[in-house]
Amino acid sequence: MRSTGENIKFNSVREALEELGIKHTENDDSAVLVWYDSKNTNKAETFTQLKNWQVVNRIPSISVICRKAPLARLMNKLVELYPELYDFWPKTFILPFSKEEFVDYYCEHNVKELNHNNKNISTQKNRKCNPKSFLIKPDNGSLGKGIKIIPQGFSRDYIENELNHKFLSVAQEMIHPTNAIQNTKFDLRVYCLVTNINPPEIYVFRDGVARFCSETMSTNDPVFSHITNVTLNMERTKKVKKLSRLISDVFNILKKKHKVDIDHLWNEIDKICALTVMSSIKYLVKSEYDHCPKIGYQRCFQILGFDIILDENFKPYLLEVNYRPLLDFHSKYEQKMKVKMIKEALTLALPAEIVQKLIDKKIGTLNEENWDKFISEEKNHHKIAYISFYYHLSRREKSSWNRVWPSDDPDKSSWNTLLNGIMNLPFNRLPGFLYMPNDFKKCEEDNTA
Repeated sequence: MRSTGENIKFNSVREALEELGIKHTENDDSAVLVWYDSKNTNKAETFTQLKNWQVVNRIPSISVICRKAPLARLMNKLVELYPELYDFWPKTFILPFSKEEFVDYYCEHNVKELNHNNKNISTQKNRKCNPKSFLIKPDNGSLGKGIKIIPQGFSRDYIENELNHKFLSVAQEMIHPTNAIQNTKFDLRVYCLVTNINPPEIYVFRDGVARFCSETMSTNDPVFSHITNVTLNMERTKKVKKLSRLISDVFNILKKKHKVDIDHLWNEIDKICALTVMSSIKYLVKSEYDHCPKIGYQRCFQILGFDIILDENFKPYLLEVNYRPLLDFHSKYEQKMKVKMIKEALTLALPAEIVQKLIDKKIGTLNEENWDKFISEEKNHHKIAYISFYYHLSRREKSSWNRVWPSDDPDKSSWNTLLNGIMNLPFNRLPGFLYMPNDFKKCEEDNTA
């Protein structure tokens, strides 16, 4: 197998390709794998430049769940329709469109509000539950940039003044995190692999990175006790082991010291990843058909980064989804984990080696027309499908990627009903995106939110 695309940026990717014997060169039209490390590659041009035999590590329009506003629109709708399944999604408002609704909700659940004489009055008797804090996050923000914390207990006028902006963002309720490890807030960067769109095939890697704040929760530092981004927290400490650990190590602590059922916890994380991908499936199916259709085998896949937080009872909640999770590393143990993760993802996503051999055999006469004709012949189609099926099956049995869907687990039987329900929902314009028959185009402002 060979790969092409841009210059490889991350050593972990380079090492994974080398261990698989995949040679990477730029501008190799006969290579099966097209690999991108850049962030801005979810454009139509990324897919129109593909040859019909090539497989790319990007899924067209996956940004509908990797940007915060469209994700919130999708998830809020499914919380309304399937509340028992989508119980992992925090209360989230899309701003500026739902500003008044958010301010009302905030004031209803917090201690102080202003009366008509601009004096603080207590709403203790009228509160439905405990006071709530919120994070304001820019729609397309990353690396902890642009995040604003709205603590509990402020007046209506203060909140309205803090939200006096017109750029697209979300207000997400802050989940009170577990303080089980050194009284420090942490979240989990979990890796999810999507290898097929229609029907969806979804995997979750059985490790990842636990990211810790540099200040303890008791300090209540407005940034460094709340935001877990490693690069940001390295401004306070250079001790990487304090900020970044393997999920497997953290889960061992939770199991030994707090008797957490780790198998159950992973099952809940699996559910979060799978049902979040499914929330966008109608958009992905249409966009794959338009931009990267199958020709004998699946031609697009993607490794996503899910940011998940555990509450005081160790229940996981989704914070956001990352389009291009960091594949660089801060330590040797993180490097080893990421190389393994990437390498095993490729063995599950790529077709069998026979495809590269067939292409190499046809070099000189190969073009998209005769490849389509070759692959459409029944004997060739079945041969590739048969070999690839058993190739993937053998790799899956040895992999640390757990296949979450499809599944014959009776506990997931309702997911089929969910998928059918999602596919029957109407196409809606998503805040930040405008769907057109052959493209998703970014909108600076979409007042249909």
